[in-house]
Amino acid sequence: MIDVIIPCFNETQNIIILLDFLSTIEERSEINIIISESPESQERCRNIAKNKGVTYLEAKNKGRAAQMNEASALCLGEVLMFLHADVRPPHNFVTKIKEAIQKGNKAGFFRTDSTIKA
Repeated sequence: MIDVIIPCFNETQNIIILLDFLSTIEERSEINIIISESPESQERCRNIAKNKGVTYLEAKNKGRAAQMNEASALCLGEVLMFLHADVRPPHNFVTKIKEAIQKGNKAGFFRTDSTIKA
């Protein structure tokens, strides 16, 4: 299981687009999506998360790092992926992450050309 943590702050439209995108990947059943919204956000994504079947957290503390840390407590798996609401990973990101783990990588990232690096 890969936990995809999405911190957000006033990003309703980006969240809708990203969740629609993530619903199209083949390995959708292998990811657990957690939206972590800033307590200062004027736009609330709770209903969007509920309608899309993903976990929603209204963070207690403001700031992207705090949101990501709070959401990590809700993770189900051993692999965490932090994803900004306005970023689209490659469609095969789950496969790429699995391949990187099998090679022994402990961490990685996707560059804008959609390749994973350790």
